[in-house]
Amino acid sequence: VTVYNENGTAYSQSARYIDGNSDLCVIQEVYTDGFCKVKYPSSASSTGYNTALAKLSDFISSPSPSAYTANAVYTAYRRSGGTATIGSVYSGDRCLRVASANGRTQVIYPAGSSHKMGWIAISTPVVPTPVDESYRTPCKAYPISTGHISVYAQAGGSPEANRYIDGNTDLCTIEEIYTNGWCRVTYPSGSTTRTAYTQTSQFIAGSLKTAYSATASATAYRRSGGAETVGSVDAGDRCVKVAEANGRIQLMYPVTGTNYYKMGWIDTPVLNPQGAYDEATGGLYSVKVRGWAFDRDNLNQALTIQVYAGSTLIGTCIADQSRPDVNNAYPGVGNNHGFSATFNMSRYTGSQSIKVVAVNIGSGSSTTLGTKTVTVTSDTTKPVISNAKVSNVTKDGYTVTCTVTDDHGIDRVQFPTWTVSGSQDDLFSNWQENTAARGSASGNTYTYRVLTSAHNGETGRYVTHIYAYDIYGNVSSYSGLGEVV
Repeated sequence: VTVYNENGTAYSQSARYIDGNSDLCVIQEVYTDGFCKVKYPSSASSTGYNTALAKLSDFISSPSPSAYTANAVYTAYRRSGGTATIGSVYSGDRCLRVASANGRTQVIYPAGSSHKMGWIAISTPVVPTPVDESYRTPCKAYPISTGHISVYAQAGGSPEANRYIDGNTDLCTIEEIYTNGWCRVTYPSGSTTRTAYTQTSQFIAGSLKTAYSATASATAYRRSGGAETVGSVDAGDRCVKVAEANGRIQLMYPVTGTNYYKMGWIDTPVLNPQGAYDEATGGLYSVKVRGWAFDRDNLNQALTIQVYAGSTLIGTCIADQSRPDVNNAYPGVGNNHGFSATFNMSRYTGSQSIKVVAVNIGSGSSTTLGTKTVTVTSDTTKPVISNAKVSNVTKDGYTVTCTVTDDHGIDRVQFPTWTVSGSQDDLFSNWQENTAARGSASGNTYTYRVLTSAHNGETGRYVTHIYAYDIYGNVSSYSGLGEVV
């Protein structure tokens, strides 16, 4: 490749040139006139390098630069034909796309503290992203194992030869964690660092991925055995709990004054549910309770709330309703920890002690949120029966209609019927609830058709009474229809 002096005069190739077969050059500047300033290897120089001008087209086939952010991981090749790999472009890398040929794209991409140029096949990424947003990255972490951890240029590919993470010494930075079980990691390599892929399970011992807000300061250990401290978790830290083992929990926790997280194990705290019993309201055969509760063992799991009348459990509900004020008071716990529910108290009237308990999950024990006294009212008013009459009397039977009203609602209206001559031998069994003796409703009007076929086909004198039951068991009766012939 011909090189030029500052005046644009070409050097004789017998004196100076770039060997395109072997020379890895550094493009130091690119000019608008189609030239660039290049540092290239030279055995004739005492420093081992010369600097000169060269045509940009000798490095970039048809320059047409545009910004490009990589959305996956790609293998970078020396030339557009796809041979001689020179590195990798990683998801999120902010690159410059400069040319395209042979189904590949020539990009200038970040490589450590500088940049590099290579060809990638954008249409066929090696590793698709999605990133698992449940985790917090970047996160500094030691591997779980103390042995050598294989690293990969491509997730799911073959391990890189003679390259590994030393689990005994290497503090790594997890850059991204993917949903396919792989992560991108920067790890120590001699006097510098390298970035590659490995399995997420090399750093994280489980798959909990639950929000966790620290209630107190705790020492963070390198591994679940509790040896080798790596830092501390502070009260109020908003973390991610990723695993449990040996009586400890593995956390991704924030490091004060930095923009990264760290991985460590802390002693499992005894965490009882927290909450408040805001209100209890007595009503007609009912009680309504309202409050909130959460358990820091798993802030993503809504708690079960038990409600007692005295010592008797009357029902449960779930604390999953919106209460943003709770998250404001306890940052990071989430907005949906409220409960509000109404329970049947038909067996308990008058003054009642209503206790509310938040049921524990994980470590700790259930928490009694409090006891409140309410008055549960009752209904003793009977239904009112009016406008009772008989119509449509035939040889087959007759029709009875009436109007029935009640303050809170009618459960059923029964029409027990029998013949006078039979001494009630044709009265339906269990007529109080028997649907065969029940009238049909249309608004407040109830109608019942008496059929002689249901009473042994007997003719003569019949008697029908009316019994109305409301939803709370109050009953009234009417016997004024007289005999029907």
